[in-house]
Amino acid sequence: MSDALEKNKASLFRLFGNAELVSRVQFCRIGIWTDALSKGVSATLLAEALGDVLTRFWLTIDVAGPLADVFLAAARIAAESGGLPSTLSAQWKPPYDFVVAIGTSLPGPVQPGLQVGAAGWQAVLGKSARVNDDPNPVGPTAAAAIAASEVFKVLFKDVLGDRLGPLLQEYVWSAWEYGRDGHEPKMQPLHFADAAFFGVGAVTHGLLWVLERWPESVTGAVDLVDPDHYDQSNGQRYAGMTKAVIKMNKADAMMGRLKRFPDLQLHSYSFDMNRYFEEQRSECHIPLAVAGLDSKEARRQLALKLPHRVVNMWTDGTSLGAARFGFTDGWRCLFCAYREDPTALLDETGEVAERTGLKPARARELLFSPYYLNLDDATVIAARLNIPDPHIFVGKPLRSVAGLLCATGKLHFPNGRADTDVPLAFSSLLAGVGGFIELVHEVWGYKNDPGHWQYNTLHPLRPDNWEPRGPLPDCYLCSDPLASKIVAEKYRR
Repeated sequence: MSDALEKNKASLFRLFGNAELVSRVQFCRIGIWTDALSKGVSATLLAEALGDVLTRFWLTIDVAGPLADVFLAAARIAAESGGLPSTLSAQWKPPYDFVVAIGTSLPGPVQPGLQVGAAGWQAVLGKSARVNDDPNPVGPTAAAAIAASEVFKVLFKDVLGDRLGPLLQEYVWSAWEYGRDGHEPKMQPLHFADAAFFGVGAVTHGLLWVLERWPESVTGAVDLVDPDHYDQSNGQRYAGMTKAVIKMNKADAMMGRLKRFPDLQLHSYSFDMNRYFEEQRSECHIPLAVAGLDSKEARRQLALKLPHRVVNMWTDGTSLGAARFGFTDGWRCLFCAYREDPTALLDETGEVAERTGLKPARARELLFSPYYLNLDDATVIAARLNIPDPHIFVGKPLRSVAGLLCATGKLHFPNGRADTDVPLAFSSLLAGVGGFIELVHEVWGYKNDPGHWQYNTLHPLRPDNWEPRGPLPDCYLCSDPLASKIVAEKYRR
């Protein structure tokens, strides 16, 4: 079994407590229907995104019609990246367990099925779903993620039980303001005066999937920072990942994908965030940070560097979200959202050491460095969890195996502290869409009241998924007048 399929199996175990449900992933048949109405730039973008996100979970997919080549090209790349034993065919041989029609009606009385379309900032589901020549990639990407989420919910609704909200029928969702009524702007160039991306994992891949398809110019300067390297298991949820990047550093590979923008200055750093600040920004001057980090502790450490503005995106269990942070105009600082629990007996290092059997010094080294688990580490963890083969952990970052640990050894990390990436590709992709929206809001100077967006993927998206929120009056960081003074002096204009 491939590493990516093993992660999908582990995710089902965590959700349902029944590892045998992986058979649905292997044997359910998905049909993708397109016809003469499935045309235009948004249709092509939607087919590409849907091919990528569906195939990182489901193994048997047929596609018919004029978009078959686009869908299958993306689907085969996704399957190969995770070593998935997929069966992908340009054919139509019903019955199917679920049918998705892109920009057109379902082919006859198909049940269950879903008609999906996109235009500009909007994702549209139901009989009014259509496609057009709008080149904005946001709506199509969001539509693909929402459709993939619906496929998952329908095919597992019998075991999701009362955790599952209503399934979607007729539905329009504008990503620009998360479904709230408001003016949708025209596309414009993007300029990053000085931005740094910390963590090039699953949610950041979702953001960058949209960014690399932005049809306007992208200029400025961007640093990409991540010590980790791809392995086959990442193919389970990393939008756009290819087989060719396995064993490459994630920041280096993403820099290569963004080189299509000739006026965007890119630098990649294949080491951890703290070393990046020590060697590249010793004064911790960071006008804009984009956080796709893999733990709450890492976000706290970023907050303590006092970045001027932060775009954050995350997944945790079946929830996901995106938000901006700052120190002025009523915004929360990043530490407000990721406060330490003063009542906790152990910090992250202590929890990981206790549950894995690793010595605290070694756990700390693995958590906050680019080092990977060696055979000695893996043997200790396997012995603690009664897992026969320690080799499944060798060569992987400690945090990246937390999901597998939870499933195979029932290792519980409170509050998602050790691993905040949910192993479902549609969740990571949609969180990345939210991150992209917040990034565009930031660089375009979009003025809205301070707040955040969070969403449970087992329920429909609603306008009230976006909620206003301000700074916490007792925040360790931003309630300290000295911190605000330092920020004001550091970013004086």
